[in-house]
Amino acid sequence: MKRSLWTLCPSLVVLCAGCRASLKIGDTHYAPVDGMLISVESAPYDEVVKASFEAMQRLELRPDQRERDEFRTIIVGESNFGRFPQTHEIRVWIKRQAEGSTELKMRILGRRDEGRLRAILAEVQKLLPKLAQAG
Repeated sequence: MKRSLWTLCPSLVVLCAGCRASLKIGDTHYAPVDGMLISVESAPYDEVVKASFEAMQRLELRPDQRERDEFRTIIVGESNFGRFPQTHEIRVWIKRQAEGSTELKMRILGRRDEGRLRAILAEVQKLLPKLAQAG
């Protein structure tokens, strides 16, 4: 007999479902199930887009901006992992939030690598103050 996770442990399902919704400015959350790193930055949307693109260039991820409008941007990059050259796609979703904050989501398609995602996020966060001073 199959049982769903909800019947076995309903509080766990509610807790996991609420993790993403409760992020505040400065919070970061990694979801190991889908390999998504989510961060809410206290920087304007345009600065986060520029910092993300530049960070991916600095890390030699060959970024390409696929979509952009007033509220969201999708940037796609590629990286080689391991001893054998295997190209993996890195996707970054940037979404304008209320009160001048911006949500940043990152995922490596086909591979779970929290360390690599956190390295990209660290580079973005390092560039944000420089862009704020220049702008």
